[in-house]
Amino acid sequence: MDLDIAKLIKVEKSKNGFTYEKIATEVGCSSSYVFRLEKGLRKEPSYTVVKRMIEMFGLSEDDLEKYRRKG
Repeated sequence: MDLDIAKLIKVEKSKNGFTYEKIATEVGCSSSYVFRLEKGLRKEPSYTVVKRMIEMFGLSEDDLEKYRRKG
């Protein structure tokens, strides 16, 4: 799953009105970790973290297409 996690967090956080703290609580990590992921300061998160984010935001396969890296 080659997703642009930074873009996913930025767009979905804004669209859903979530805070870093809300995402972190739901996903099971720290808010600073979510912040660093969004800003591109951290490497790709684990599959488990990505899966939890997808579930939390309620994203479908079609939704994920806009976050897939091309090439």
